[in-house]
Amino acid sequence: MFERRKKRSLAGRAKQFAVPDMGWSRMKRYLYLRMKRLSVHASTRSVASGMSFGYAISFNPLVGTHTFWILGFSFLLNANFLAAMIASLVGNIWTFPLFFWMSFQVGSFIIEPFPPLGEGVFWENFMPTLIGWPPLGLAVYIVSYYPNYWLVKRLRKSYRKHKKTLKKTHEKELV
Repeated sequence: MFERRKKRSLAGRAKQFAVPDMGWSRMKRYLYLRMKRLSVHASTRSVASGMSFGYAISFNPLVGTHTFWILGFSFLLNANFLAAMIASLVGNIWTFPLFFWMSFQVGSFIIEPFPPLGEGVFWENFMPTLIGWPPLGLAVYIVSYYPNYWLVKRLRKSYRKHKKTLKKTHEKELV
């Protein structure tokens, strides 16, 4: 019903992505409303899971891949992508050194009983960080999920109460 009569080619879709027909301001407004709808209608569990996963992904030492990790796991865990992206901003230029140091410590603890896999900077410094972030991220996810769930639930309850109060006030003004 709402599909195009003539499908766009790959080149046409790429052009539309680079220069939208509707203009940049309308495209920005469309994307904003689309994201708002996704976040408003998401379940409390989905938003809390997305926030917790966003915190957890900040421990990943592969900084350029955070968005792809969030996209994939948001789909797998049925978590809210927008909440995960916003929560992943916990990882920033000021917090990454602490997060990577913690990942390194956990990874070093995990691989300590095993013989060294190799020599060099990669095996001595980066590999423990790469091995240490999944268990640390899982711990952060588990610890932060229920506080996030409670927070989202309380915010939604407060929002509904505020909306009801505004509706009553508006009805009084009409009378």
